[in-house]
Amino acid sequence: MIKRLEDLQGGTAAPKPSSRKPKEHSQRPGGVTSGQQKKIWALMYELKKRDKSPNEVPLGDRLCAVIKKELHVDAIAKNPFAWLTFSQGNTLIEVLKGYLKSLERKEAASDGIVRPCEDRNLDEDQRKMVELVGLDGLKALSGLLAALQSIFRGRELERAARDQKIREEFDGGNYRELAAKYGLTERWVRFILFGKLDNLDDDMDGQMSIYDYPEAF
Repeated sequence: MIKRLEDLQGGTAAPKPSSRKPKEHSQRPGGVTSGQQKKIWALMYELKKRDKSPNEVPLGDRLCAVIKKELHVDAIAKNPFAWLTFSQGNTLIEVLKGYLKSLERKEAASDGIVRPCEDRNLDEDQRKMVELVGLDGLKALSGLLAALQSIFRGRELERAARDQKIREEFDGGNYRELAAKYGLTERWVRFILFGKLDNLDDDMDGQMSIYDYPEAF
């Protein structure tokens, strides 16, 4: 009777619940779990979507190649997880995630879109920099900063060597000669020798270079 009324009203009966059970992945004690397998296959399908050209190699064979390359374990497409441990399953998941991130970075570089960086090795400030200038830009800036630090460190060493020579050449009264020889003021020569600038008679005898201030570098 209900079916007849639905037909007359143009309606359809509610679909019956599917009796088909979700695919179960076989697993062994200490091996890759069913959950890990599902995650691995999901990542493999995501990688396949990013193929830039048709790839006729079956997905199972591609997974076996990844397992061989990254875990150094032989695998067969029919059961690629047969000889993997639980720990290796986790490693494989992280490897595949890394593949995806690498592809995303390449896509971002090719289409000019800067995407948020999720590299766990970077702190929050570094991630913000990557979003602004890209990972290559961050590396270039880091290299520049390292070079500047090397230059400043070299200047510190040169200044320390100069100050040591001034102390060795000081005879008790040759402030003016030492100042002229090393391009400093007499006041700064006294500072190098005695470590203080106050109560000096020749405060205005020349102009100090910015590189002579202790706070400069």
